[in-house]
Amino acid sequence: MDDDSGGCFLVAAIGLMAWGVIWGAIYFYKHHTEAIEDVAKTAVIGLAIGVAALLVLFIIGVLIYAFLGDWIAHQWKRFWLWVELEEQKNLERRRVHHTAHLLYVASREFQHAINEIKKWKD
Repeated sequence: MDDDSGGCFLVAAIGLMAWGVIWGAIYFYKHHTEAIEDVAKTAVIGLAIGVAALLVLFIIGVLIYAFLGDWIAHQWKRFWLWVELEEQKNLERRRVHHTAHLLYVASREFQHAINEIKKWKD
């Protein structure tokens, strides 16, 4: 696998970790503030829930990476090869269109020159 794909998984894992910690703290604070008077205790419990959610997400991510990591990296590579191929096709289309336009302009100029020569002859 490429180094890039590992970096993508790392960034995704860090994002999921942050999301889990924040979500756990907010959820616990909203639903259990009345039961627990101490806000610091609520925050710690919320962070613990977030860390637990993070751990579960991390384990799920590791399992997905272990079983599907090579396949995901292969699909990612195929996608970028497809993007590059489409860019080349578009570039070729633009070149053909530009060449056709130049031929059209040249033929118009040539026809104009022929008409001028005919006028000049008469």
